[in-house]
Amino acid sequence: MSYDINQLKTVPPRPKVFDNDRGAVLAMLNGCSIRGWSYQNDEERRLKTRLAREYVEGWCDGNLYK
Repeated sequence: MSYDINQLKTVPPRPKVFDNDRGAVLAMLNGCSIRGWSYQNDEERRLKTRLAREYVEGWCDGNLYK
């Protein structure tokens, strides 16, 4: 599969999910937090990580269909 370099330049940046290991899961874009979820135990951490991934997936889908 070949790519046109001009198409690659127009791809919007994708947020990333980070767990800071201090009670928060963050969705970050270009080094800035765009959304955060706090947790108190491992069960909550797993849930909040799933929510953050869904948020990022929705963000990417929204940018795809602009």
